[in-house]
Amino acid sequence: MTSSEPQSAKEALFSWLRHLNKYKGSDLFVTTNFPPAMKVDGKVTKVSPQPLTGAHTLSLARSIMNDKQA
Repeated sequence: MTSSEPQSAKEALFSWLRHLNKYKGSDLFVTTNFPPAMKVDGKVTKVSPQPLTGAHTLSLARSIMNDKQA
C-alpha cells in the first residue's frame, strides 16, 4: 500500500458521507464484494457501481482508524 492510498480512501469515504448527508440518509454500507451504498428513506441506493474488494474495504476502514483502534 502506498502512502497516497489511505488519503484516497479517506477522500472517497468522506465524499460518500457528504453524499449521505446531502440526501439525509441514515446509513452508509461499506462491504466487501458489494458497491458502497446508502439508505435514504428506507431504500438502499448504490453510491458507486463498482463493488469493493477486500483490500479496498480494509483501506477505507484503516484510513479513519489509528493503530490502537485497528
